[in-house]
Amino acid sequence: MDMEINQYIKSSWLPGGELTSEEFNELKEAIKIELEVAKENNATQEELSIIANKLPARGIMIDDYSDLNLDAKAGSSYYYTKLREAKDKKDQEGTSGDKNFDSLCDQLSEGSDNLPDHSTWDDFENLTEAEQKLIDKQLQKVLSDAKEQTIKKRGHVPGEIEGLIELDELLPPKFDWKGYIRRFTGISTKIFTKKIRRKENKKFPDSPGLKIKMKQHMLLAIDTSGSVSESELMEFMNEIHHIYKAGVAITIIQCDTTINSIEVYNGSYELTLRGRGGTDFTPVIEYYNEHCKVYNTLVYFTDGEATTDVKPKGKTLWVLSEQSDMNEDLPGFVIKLEM
Repeated sequence: MDMEINQYIKSSWLPGGELTSEEFNELKEAIKIELEVAKENNATQEELSIIANKLPARGIMIDDYSDLNLDAKAGSSYYYTKLREAKDKKDQEGTSGDKNFDSLCDQLSEGSDNLPDHSTWDDFENLTEAEQKLIDKQLQKVLSDAKEQTIKKRGHVPGEIEGLIELDELLPPKFDWKGYIRRFTGISTKIFTKKIRRKENKKFPDSPGLKIKMKQHMLLAIDTSGSVSESELMEFMNEIHHIYKAGVAITIIQCDTTINSIEVYNGSYELTLRGRGGTDFTPVIEYYNEHCKVYNTLVYFTDGEATTDVKPKGKTLWVLSEQSDMNEDLPGFVIKLEM
């Protein structure tokens, strides 16, 4: 279960996660030597504990056992089965085929103190009813405070939730998109041609002529982080559909801490949503900077609960939801949707 869940957590947040397995093993050997020297010099138990505590408890991470060729994010049952097979192979043949896993098996057999465990959970078994109630109230208070502090704060963990947002009805736009497109986006970057019988083809008589239509091509970014509520996403979709109705070619890019989707919008009332992790505007702006000749402008729909040091190379409009707080630190023009 540790191997499964640790894949969803940034490695630097895990005990010992800032070290590769090789660096961890080197540190372990160095501390082992330091302990042996300290014992020879009659170090006290307290001094020995200080040295031993230099080695962090290391979580069980899939990258440390690459030779086992385990599938990523496959579920705890899968890892239990595969690791049991590797353990059986080591017992029979002397090695599982992965030296790090062999070392882990040896530590388990020896009862090593360096292995992470949940032994402290036993301390909760013999609590009185009054103590249990007290701890429960304290826990609820901590969770409540954490919720208030993080509900609209920036995170750093990408989400992998997929859902569907669908407009039940199209409401009037909260922004003059036709005026914006006319004033702000500038020269079109996308040309559409259509054959029409009403126009004579000067080069080929009796053939239909071509009607040339210029269209704006806008990159619309949707902040799909967990801090953006479903009502805000519906609000964004309503505005996006009005932009589409104004005769604009649209590419939608979804991003929380990473870009999760880039797709052409065809006027549908529904959109498959991908994300719901933390918030980071930088990936979208870097993508826009790399493709700024393709798009007239970037319009970023967000709750504004983050910022970025990366400057857009093209025209950029930040559209904040009606219930969000104004954030004028964003690089570009910023508006807030209001009726």
